[in-house]
Amino acid sequence: MSDCFWWDVYRIAFQAGLPISYDIYDKRLKGATGFFSKKYRKYVKELFLNGGNGNGLPSNLVEQSVAEISFRQKPTKRLLIVLTMSAGKSTLVNALVGRKVAKVKTTVCTTSISYLYNNPFRDTLLYSDGSSYINSNDREIAIEDIPNKALRFHGSLESQPLIITDTPGVDYAYDTSHKKVTYDAINRGDYDLLICVNNGPYIERNGEDELIRHILKQNKKNILFIFNQLDRFDPADDSIEESLKQFRQLLKSKKSNAQIIPFSAKAAFLLKKELDHTLSQFEESELKSLKEKMSSLFYDFGMYGTGICSSEDDYFARSGLTNLETTILNQ
Repeated sequence: MSDCFWWDVYRIAFQAGLPISYDIYDKRLKGATGFFSKKYRKYVKELFLNGGNGNGLPSNLVEQSVAEISFRQKPTKRLLIVLTMSAGKSTLVNALVGRKVAKVKTTVCTTSISYLYNNPFRDTLLYSDGSSYINSNDREIAIEDIPNKALRFHGSLESQPLIITDTPGVDYAYDTSHKKVTYDAINRGDYDLLICVNNGPYIERNGEDELIRHILKQNKKNILFIFNQLDRFDPADDSIEESLKQFRQLLKSKKSNAQIIPFSAKAAFLLKKELDHTLSQFEESELKSLKEKMSSLFYDFGMYGTGICSSEDDYFARSGLTNLETTILNQ
């Protein structure tokens, strides 16, 4: 712990352009760090100061710092995710992160703005209510009243600095403030990609139609529509191709070049949980059923998005997740 403490002190000093001197920081910090004995502080000084660059520290700390500095030098992508209720946004967020960070219910869940930060070099979750910070090792951390959560994303996005802004559904009849919160977030424009999650089987219904049209007014922003819950389509009665065609015609009439990703957030999230060996018995049964569906060409959602048939055993591609994560990284 002491090695980590001094490493962080010097790393922060280095990144901030401050002088790197053990004596300066020892003098200022020893009053607040009384648990360091004089003898140990001398040991730390000898361990750390090797030309002022910390070469004497354990290699794993140096490697982590180099990786983190490299990570922070990449531009941060800011995603704003919006939807109407029951479109599957919470499941989508969980699929992108690879852990259960948002509650999934048929009733209203998200009630205010919350932020998820990708922090790929930490195995624990750090979350904050704005005034205090808590570390946790919980596997599932779906705490809606905590507005800031930093954790390692699992999957293709883990090496990319990302901030996901999560918003409440706009059509909650019992609290109209939800709509204002989400529309204000859209209008502020402080995001790089606006993602609208649509309920594929019920596209353009009521509040969703109004939300879509408001989003299309943001013509200077990158916009992505997620056609979610396509696993609920019945090939005997429904046509995914026809639904996508109608929506593309709407975009064309609005002179929008927004992209569309056909998707099954439920399949994508369960596939990530399977990799992490955290599926419950019920989830195992759900995923087995979804895999059986996706073995059919009708439920190859990746094909509808890319025009290329996915490999039979590549369920991530068939769920649409590969296409979605690639699209986010290429924005």
